[in-house]
Amino acid sequence: MKKPTLGVNMIMKDEAENLPKSLAPVMGLCDEAVVVDTGSRDGSKALARSYGARVYDFPWRGDFSAARNQALYSARTDYVLWLDADNHIPPASFEALREALPRLNAAPAIIMCQERVIPQGDLLWQKRVFPKRPGVLFSGIVHEQLVHPEWMAVRLADAEITHWGYADPTEAKRKGERNLKLLLDAPGTMEGDFYHLYQAGRTLMNLRRFAEAKGFLQRAAQSPTANLSLWSHAVILLADCWKALGDMNRSETALRHLAETRPGYGPGRYFLGRFLYGAGRGREAAPELAAALELGLSDPGWGAAPEKLSFTCASVLGKILSEGGDEAGAERAYLKALEFSPKNPEPRVALAELALVAGRTLKARELIVKALELAPYHRKARHLAREISGGQAWARSGRWASTPKAPRSKGTRWSGVPLAGARRPSSRSPAPWRGWAARWPPSTTAPSPPSTGGWSITPSAPRSRRSPSAASTWWWWAASSASSTCPSRRPWRSCGTTTPWRTRGHCGTSRTR
Repeated sequence: MKKPTLGVNMIMKDEAENLPKSLAPVMGLCDEAVVVDTGSRDGSKALARSYGARVYDFPWRGDFSAARNQALYSARTDYVLWLDADNHIPPASFEALREALPRLNAAPAIIMCQERVIPQGDLLWQKRVFPKRPGVLFSGIVHEQLVHPEWMAVRLADAEITHWGYADPTEAKRKGERNLKLLLDAPGTMEGDFYHLYQAGRTLMNLRRFAEAKGFLQRAAQSPTANLSLWSHAVILLADCWKALGDMNRSETALRHLAETRPGYGPGRYFLGRFLYGAGRGREAAPELAAALELGLSDPGWGAAPEKLSFTCASVLGKILSEGGDEAGAERAYLKALEFSPKNPEPRVALAELALVAGRTLKARELIVKALELAPYHRKARHLAREISGGQAWARSGRWASTPKAPRSKGTRWSGVPLAGARRPSSRSPAPWRGWAARWPPSTTAPSPPSTGGWSITPSAPRSRRSPSAASTWWWWAASSASSTCPSRRPWRSCGTTTPWRTRGHCGTSRTR
């Protein structure tokens, strides 16, 4: 049976930099590409034609839907996929959209797929593929929406489109101010249409113009609408607006109203819990955050980032339970956070702390090793590594440091391995060991050797009154050094010469490699 054809529609202006990443990859996948240009001056039209697209000029009239409908009118395929010049769809996702198309003799349908906004990570469902038929068109001056007959079925496809147009803060601000001007001049905003009020308030919030956003969001929250997802987001934005303006009571009232209106709405419970935790009311926040995790934090209507929100929710819940003494509950919460973000070192560091409190040193050591593999310069992980090792330091090489190299001669530049908490010595720093290492003195007894390989632990001598910690700075070395007061020990060896340690102007413990 013959399959329907699928083409790509795009509108653009000065997108020569983005076309190689957006239009070029789909030219070998689609049946045709139609590009409507609204006034480019950077060679975008010539570049699009070189890829094989049909390019049409359309004078910009301050209406995005008019330009999109012009591209739709010029299409010749059975179905159309609309893309922006700052969108990218992988080949696998494009083929998934093509497989989701109905057969030619079947009833037409609308195909939805996910759009991921980077770097924020927001994920929302959008109507991206639609048939070229009467009654199917775009509506709205800005943030245009697809309008189609109600009898057309809507299908979901396992496809994802990446949107990077707002990754640059300067470009995001420029686009926000452009969109705001269009929204404020739109008739729907003047008439109090919910969607226009919501988009105007959301745009003002992104521009951090909270005093102006408040009025639009209040009107949107009170306007009748059938879109509960966008209404819920309007209330969340209103609460953030009140918080930014310093009115905590109204912010809490808005969030509690959302939680009471939609008790099964996970994002609403999450934002209420975050607000209570920020206000120092952890006991009230814990049930809200736990409920949010159970309900789920996905809302494709306004683009909630479920992985990011779930990770934060579980991490905050773990911290609250840990501070309240519920170590078992805190461990479950941190393990949940680890599921949502396996490459984040924070849950492993928190679990290592809980393991140390419970006396499970080997488990804590395993967690810290993994955390430092993911983030070698994680301050807290390095602190715990030094505590577990009995005062030894964690080197950049990923092993427990026990025998670092001796310092080079005075006239040679030092290139050794810095230790945890170390700072480069300076003539302006007469006491370079002052810092966190001074709060973690080395152990006076040797810890038991670990059962796994790759661990080399050397006991530290008692810290003298005049000598700093062995792990506190780059130019102190611990292991088996000699002192002039201990004739039974070997003298310090440096650069092939034998020099008593005291003659170098130091005393106490040292290390050699």
